[in-house]
Amino acid sequence: MLKAKKYSLKFFLCGLVIFSLALTFISDCAKANQTINGAPLDVTTTERLNKGVWRDGVRQFFNEYHSSALIHLNGVCSSPPTIDFTWTLCAKKFIPISESKIGNTITTVVWDADGEVEITQNVTYVNGEEKIRVSWDIRNISGAPINNVIFDYGADTYFNGADRGHGFWSPSLQMVYILEALGGNGYMAIDAITPPAYYQEGGYLGIQIAIRNRSVNDATNPVLHDAAYAMQWEKGVLAVGETWNIAINEIFTTTSGIIVTAPNDINVVPGTTEDLSFTLINTLPAMTTYNLSAVSSAGYPVQILDSALNPIASIVMGVMTEDTVIVRVDIPAAAPVGTSNVTLTAINSVNPAIGGGDSVDLTVTCAPKTCSDFPGKCGAATDDGCSGTIDCSAACPDGDTCVAGVCTCTPKTCSDFPGECGAATDDGCSGTIDCSAACPDGDTCVAGVCTAPDLPPDLP
Repeated sequence: MLKAKKYSLKFFLCGLVIFSLALTFISDCAKANQTINGAPLDVTTTERLNKGVWRDGVRQFFNEYHSSALIHLNGVCSSPPTIDFTWTLCAKKFIPISESKIGNTITTVVWDADGEVEITQNVTYVNGEEKIRVSWDIRNISGAPINNVIFDYGADTYFNGADRGHGFWSPSLQMVYILEALGGNGYMAIDAITPPAYYQEGGYLGIQIAIRNRSVNDATNPVLHDAAYAMQWEKGVLAVGETWNIAINEIFTTTSGIIVTAPNDINVVPGTTEDLSFTLINTLPAMTTYNLSAVSSAGYPVQILDSALNPIASIVMGVMTEDTVIVRVDIPAAAPVGTSNVTLTAINSVNPAIGGGDSVDLTVTCAPKTCSDFPGKCGAATDDGCSGTIDCSAACPDGDTCVAGVCTCTPKTCSDFPGECGAATDDGCSGTIDCSAACPDGDTCVAGVCTAPDLPPDLP
């Protein structure tokens, strides 16, 4: 028995060594610091889910990489490594697995410190935009359900070269944002695509503690301070093999006075009308009128409406108030497959230097078919090939009728040919009918024509 225990211990220790070497190998294979270069933003990620963003060469986070994701599993926290004493997170650290860049997307894969979940982070930047898209896919690889899963994202902001700002929350947008100055100089924001359980904005030390301790608390600080922000998402149970997806847009803009936020990108169908809901926030410390304009990059007809669907050309907004503007866009029936965008711009009516705008992508993924694409077929609810229907009940050529979705030729009868006759008369459906006896009494069929007999001459 003692010998068996001895060998068991030996094998256990060997197993630990092999596991440790495997993790070291995985860590060594990970690639660090992938970069997307663009304008106005450059984005760099690390192999352990830290992220740095620069706008026109100016860092947007304090000490460049103070932007981190954390996960809590059954109360145990895993995070990126400590960068410096001002941004200290969890005692346990992520295990890097891989990092790669394809096009304008960086994909980083890590495990939590105990190897229970795999987190895949995708960071995408479209050149010319003032925001990045970040998503996390959290997959349970433990072999058992995991309870009380909490995921946090937080950052120590340093936008536009300034370490201080005013914090706010937009419930309609599910967006926590920081203004560098009331009314001007731009803002940073976490714009949630996946609504969070909690949000917080405040001093960087308080945010650091909140994401580390799972205590993000729905608070903001509108008074000028050394600012940071965070969001927290919660899931009661993550089943074996289940993947939990979380996504945000993170915004870095120098827009002054007005925040314009577009709806999420959508797929559209030719021949339809879409009402696109834009949210506006006036950050100026006074009631302000903004002139509005909208344009489609594809040249689709657009119209600007207020929330009651009345046409408008401008909007009056109070101090730190939100409002909704609708851009109605008509997608032409002949719109080709592809992506275009619709942009709404709001410009201060007194000072044109103050304004902002945002765009939403519209993607035509399918061009509906027409009745001419279905020769010989008919029906009031014909499939258009794009999950819709078209009315082709009148699509049959003259003389045909629609029978069970098929244009069917109805043969003519002798009565359709008055005065005509013949043993092989064309029936109009590639067949013939016998109309040799179709002439009225007394007439005879002569060369296909019913002919009356000759009458004798009149007698004197």
